[in-house]
Amino acid sequence: MTLRNLLVGSFLMSLLTTVGCTSDDKDGFGIFTGNGSGDDEPDIIDTDTDDTDTDDTDKPDDTSAEDTDIIDDTGIQEPSGEPQAFDEPGDVVIVEGDDEGLATIDLTDTSGDNNTGQEFFLVITNAGEDALGFTLEYHVSSGEGNPAKPHIPELQSSATKTIQSSKKVHLSEDIARQMAQSPVPPPTTYTSGDVGIARQDFKVRDSIDDEDSYERIGAKLWALGSSVAIWVDDSVAVDWDYDCDGVIDQPAAYNAYGFDNCDLQEIANIADYNIFPNLRGYYGDESDENGDGMVSVVITPVLNQMTRNNEEDAEIQFVGSYADPAVDLETFDPDNNPGSDEQEVIYVFAPDPYGFHNPSALTTIEGYTSVELNAQIASAFYKLISYNQHVIVQEGDQEENWVSLGLGALAADLTGFGASNYVNVWNYLDASHLASLTETEESGAISTSPFGAQYLFFRWLADAYGEDQLS
Repeated sequence: MTLRNLLVGSFLMSLLTTVGCTSDDKDGFGIFTGNGSGDDEPDIIDTDTDDTDTDDTDKPDDTSAEDTDIIDDTGIQEPSGEPQAFDEPGDVVIVEGDDEGLATIDLTDTSGDNNTGQEFFLVITNAGEDALGFTLEYHVSSGEGNPAKPHIPELQSSATKTIQSSKKVHLSEDIARQMAQSPVPPPTTYTSGDVGIARQDFKVRDSIDDEDSYERIGAKLWALGSSVAIWVDDSVAVDWDYDCDGVIDQPAAYNAYGFDNCDLQEIANIADYNIFPNLRGYYGDESDENGDGMVSVVITPVLNQMTRNNEEDAEIQFVGSYADPAVDLETFDPDNNPGSDEQEVIYVFAPDPYGFHNPSALTTIEGYTSVELNAQIASAFYKLISYNQHVIVQEGDQEENWVSLGLGALAADLTGFGASNYVNVWNYLDASHLASLTETEESGAISTSPFGAQYLFFRWLADAYGEDQLS
């Protein structure tokens, strides 16, 4: 696992750092940077990787022209023509933003060494006029120098099922067509021996506006129930407790802040014995179009990031989860259906205790595993049921969005996780005259409308006329 990328964008005080590998066989730490205006004024990034002593008395009084680029009288370094790299103390790299104010620098160690154990002293100088800042985001690489998987003999037979992909890439036509050329394998039956090893690629909606914008992620199986499999994006750290005895046997390659596979196994058990059977009783059965008898839950910070730059717009609701059976249950097609995962799948946001993915939507590990994840699974599971009952069974149209929002929120309530609805309720009651019950904002399966009114309406309906009316 290595530090790879840092994004400095045009938004005020936000920083993005990804952990991954910059190539298939080399680890590195990279920086994306840019000024807010996208003009030609460069930003200067300076770093010192010396983690022992920063006393100026230990540094030479002068440097030769062979070792440094030329600094002009404005203090901006002129490129020497040699490839710019961050590798030694005092290295300086100048970058210019593109039209969006973003640029990329590869910070891979030229030695090929893993650099996660190094200490970086980084100075970023903004030569532009607009404010500029950063948030952090991490991705795990699969390159050399990463912690090896434990040798557990009973798990080795399952390792061949692994789909090796830890890079996040945007779906392009070339990628989509390449995927379409490969025959779709029959559904895999996973066992407990696959936990912590089995992998899949998923295509996750990454825009609140563009229905055709997807990000392809690699995810690992971290919990398994009789009817649910929980997969976690490679960029989210998960500690591994083999026997769930309270002792972490294999810590994640970077800080998981207490997030481990046993947390997720408890969620899978709750889904098996509470969420799924109860919601089937209230609303009906979900589909099983791929024949594996499972619902995949994919935890990914792609959802956290979807509304990262809209924190000041109260009308845009954080996207906690979504299910898109109209896409995922249809056959993958690079032209007409490039986002299909060809299975029942629920996408859920990732825990984010320090705002690495979205500074305006912090979520502690405890709050996430005790309430939020269960609530989001329940809400999105209702949508899988609704699609099956309305579209597949009765061959009709999908339910109206305002109804789905209300019944989905009620689904969390009915399974014991209704506390997740309270903020929406308070906000609605604070200014109920400003919110419509039936008019909502949505883009395909993604809805960003607050749902306080819808939840209260269906909560009242169930209380007044009985929960048996819900189906």
